[in-house]
Amino acid sequence: MDLAEIEAELAEIEKQEAALDGKVQQLVQDCHSCTQSLSLVFQIAKDLPSVESDVSCLHEKLNETAALSEKISKRVRHLDKVKTRVEAVVQRVEDILDLKNCTDGIKIALDNEDYEIAAAHIHRYRTLDTNFLKNNASESVSIEASIEILENAERQMQKVARIKFENAYKEQDAAAIERFFKIFPLLGLQKEGLSKFVSFLSSQIASTTSQNLNMAAEFAERDDTSKVIFSDTFVLLFEGLARVIEMHQPLVETYYGPGWLTEFALLLQEECDRQCQLIFKKFKEKRRIEEKLQQYSLLGESDEEVVNAKQIDSMLQETTLINERAELYLRFVKRRVLADVYLTCESEQEKVTRSEGIERALSECGLSRMLHELISLYLRLETVFLNRSFQIAVQMNVVEDSSLTSSMVDDVFYVLKKCLRRSMSTTNSDAICAMINISNGLLENNYCSVLLDKLKTAIPSGYLDSMFTGRYQGDVVAQSKSVFLVSLNNCSESIQFLKTLVESLTLDWKGLVGSGANSNSKSQSLQNEKSNVKVTSCLSDMQQVAKNIEGVLQEGHHILVKYFLKPLVKTCTENFSFISHNLNEEGLVLNETEDPFSQKIIAPLDTFIGDIKDSLLDKNFEMMISNLAQTLVMSFEKVIFKMKFSRNGGLAFDREVRSLSNYLSSVTQWTVRDKFTRLLQISTLLNLEQVEEVHELPIHSSSWKITPAEMRQILSLREDFRGEAIRRLSL
Repeated sequence: MDLAEIEAELAEIEKQEAALDGKVQQLVQDCHSCTQSLSLVFQIAKDLPSVESDVSCLHEKLNETAALSEKISKRVRHLDKVKTRVEAVVQRVEDILDLKNCTDGIKIALDNEDYEIAAAHIHRYRTLDTNFLKNNASESVSIEASIEILENAERQMQKVARIKFENAYKEQDAAAIERFFKIFPLLGLQKEGLSKFVSFLSSQIASTTSQNLNMAAEFAERDDTSKVIFSDTFVLLFEGLARVIEMHQPLVETYYGPGWLTEFALLLQEECDRQCQLIFKKFKEKRRIEEKLQQYSLLGESDEEVVNAKQIDSMLQETTLINERAELYLRFVKRRVLADVYLTCESEQEKVTRSEGIERALSECGLSRMLHELISLYLRLETVFLNRSFQIAVQMNVVEDSSLTSSMVDDVFYVLKKCLRRSMSTTNSDAICAMINISNGLLENNYCSVLLDKLKTAIPSGYLDSMFTGRYQGDVVAQSKSVFLVSLNNCSESIQFLKTLVESLTLDWKGLVGSGANSNSKSQSLQNEKSNVKVTSCLSDMQQVAKNIEGVLQEGHHILVKYFLKPLVKTCTENFSFISHNLNEEGLVLNETEDPFSQKIIAPLDTFIGDIKDSLLDKNFEMMISNLAQTLVMSFEKVIFKMKFSRNGGLAFDREVRSLSNYLSSVTQWTVRDKFTRLLQISTLLNLEQVEEVHELPIHSSSWKITPAEMRQILSLREDFRGEAIRRLSL
């Protein structure tokens, strides 16, 4: 073993020795703390005997306290039993005293025909624990006799109440009827009392309604101008019913208690259903609605002698008024009944269940069924009115002086707005959706066809040939142009009117939804949400109809390009082809001085644009300028490939392209410079000093629109560029 290994071994042993020394020192310190802990334990052990003595004393005191508490609890329980027995005895004594008082009082009250006091005694007797009294009746003969007397008196009082009420009913004595109506609940006959009282009220309502209906029928026969006489009859009925509910609600709640107003209102609703059916039958009979609808379907809606739009409008006005007032009355009844129901409900689940039952009962009542039939008639009438009004608007289409559109657009959208807003007044989502869909069909199938036909028929046959042969006189050509431009404006205006109409209807619908958003009924909230989804979807479909009209507008601009722009562009192109672009220095100076491009190209364009600008709406004018720029560019490109250019000619062409672009940009708010991109790139190629400079251009950029083949063809137009140099280009 060498010296290095020995030193390493020695270092390792010293390290272990140091570790062991540290452990020894730690043990010594721990031993000191253990000694202190043991000393503390010995000190505590000396105090243990005194602690044991204290615990024993505490245990004895707790046992004594527990025993005392048990004695007190027994006495309290005994006192509770005694108190309960005393209260039972007191209650029995009070019941016996009440029984005696009722027995004595009922005889006197019946003898004096003081039926209110007699009914009060019977009501008090009914609140007693009769089972307990009967079980203990054997102990006292007087108790048994009192019970028998009161039971006989109750039967007698019920008989008297029925007879007196019937007599008062026959004599139409309202005070007596109300008097015995208050007695029925004291006798436990709440349902019978409500039924008899509602029967009396129904007879009064029926009598009043019959008089109003007869007057309305007579007035309708005498005066054709009585447009809303039957809706007024409905209003009188609904107002009378609402007044009855408001007047008698305090009476029902006071004498019958919470929850009985619902029974009262539903019984009254049965009479409302009967009277509504009678008025509705008379309304259909006097207005001859079914007869007229059959005539419309058999003879056609275009027959002016049969279809009177004003007469239909009057019937529609009356129909929507009836529906509006009926819906208002149903909401009134529902609000009053639900408020009464919620007073007697103890849980939210009970509220939901009972409110759903009330809504189901009202939605299935005779009035609701009548409204469904009324809405069906309304939709049929509204469809006839809409179609007939549309035909009248098309037939009476005129163009007023200084107007860019014809009367047809205003008339059609006025009628649409009127019909759709009238459907909104029904507050019936199905009727609203149906009218929106009917309107969409009219716009898509009829209105778009009319617009397209007017665009196509405005241009007479052989119009293009007449421009060169003189077949048509100048005034005929001008008239055709004027009619066409008005038709084109009609398309653009229709799109704007339709968007405005959709926005207006959307706001109206949001207002209707907002007015019904405060409903406490969960089922009603779900119904409102479904209705909102349906109507919103139909309004979105109406927005899509604008795309159909935009398609007609695009077709109109294609016709404008074909019959008006292309002849103009053809003339400009021919004039451009006669301008030489193979110029020397003198020719370039002469070109700049005389500026033939402005005289032969821009001047005719300016004349045409000046003539047509005041005849087009802004949108159509902007679109026309865009199409004109596109057509000019395409025609110029074709001509350019047939021309020859010098370096100076390229400079002149660049100036001409920029002047044309600047001119068209100055007359429109839309950008048209992007349409001149290819022409400007062509002028750039024609302005190169050498063929090789083409590589300095951004020909590989996405903004470069000219293909390599076209570039070679354009470069070959330069007289001073050699074909061999062009072919050698690597493009």
